[in-house]
Amino acid sequence: MSGHSGTHLDALSHVAHDGLVYEGQPLSIVQGGVEGLTHGSIESVAPIFRRGLLLDVPRHRKSDVLPAGTAVNAAEMEQIVVAAGLAVGDGDCVLIRTGFGSYWDTDSDRYLGIETGVPGVDLDGAVWLQERGVFLVGSDTAVFECMPSGATEMPVHLHLLARHGVFIMENMDLETLSRRGCLEFLFVALPLALAGSSGSPVRAVALLSR
Repeated sequence: MSGHSGTHLDALSHVAHDGLVYEGQPLSIVQGGVEGLTHGSIESVAPIFRRGLLLDVPRHRKSDVLPAGTAVNAAEMEQIVVAAGLAVGDGDCVLIRTGFGSYWDTDSDRYLGIETGVPGVDLDGAVWLQERGVFLVGSDTAVFECMPSGATEMPVHLHLLARHGVFIMENMDLETLSRRGCLEFLFVALPLALAGSSGSPVRAVALLSR
């Protein structure tokens, strides 16, 4: 497997912008040969025990699954949290459900969006999350951000990881939380201390009060 297999956490130096990774470090220096990344790699991430929030976008839209390539923007996320009587705060882990997780076991090509793209947060939504000081964002898709068919650029990854140090988790199973209507919980994730790696598989768990 790779560090980005299954449910996984992206390290902050997973992507670079204009040759620079998180905190403005040059990729040419921190990409340290056989040792892997020497800055912003996954082993520097401590065990995660934080407040988690589920933003169930299909439920908000009264549907089961978002169409491929659909964008989730700041205004919609604001509507979801206000309707739930919640607020996104500093250090939170915000998980975005698109419904694509239902394709994981049934249609891998559709899940990966090979022909159609995948739904997800757009740059406007990423700025909204970052401005609220979130620690981590996650989704039930292979790529956290909205990727229309044929898209190759990843502005949300660049904004969150490289520029602002917000972690990204992908390939999450959010269906049980949705069915139970659990929108707020203690979020636990333990990334492996894979030296020099740009990501790690994780077991992500929501601890519920009921």
